[in-house]
Amino acid sequence: MLFFAIGATTFLLTCVLPKFTAIYSSKRAVLPLPTRILIGLSDWMVGNWMYLVAGLVLAVVGLVLFLRSPRAATPPTGFDSICLLSGACSARAAWPARSAPWGR
Repeated sequence: MLFFAIGATTFLLTCVLPKFTAIYSSKRAVLPLPTRILIGLSDWMVGNWMYLVAGLVLAVVGLVLFLRSPRAATPPTGFDSICLLSGACSARAAWPARSAPWGR
């Protein structure tokens, strides 16, 4: 369902909205800010579709490589889950390995 929603939104922004943009620009109407933002996003997507496709391909390849790795088979536990939830993963680099009593 998410795939369909993203596809429908992309279709609307790249095929339908540019036709309305031509209508609005010929009438010289003053458009509200959200409409101008959508028109700008639409223009950017039409002009930079190669980068969007390349980013999508890289994201899919990265996801496939991650899911094939042994790290994906084990869920995060302990400090990893705290790091994942809090976003403080830089603290992991400062965590001294020799301070653990069980010996890492």
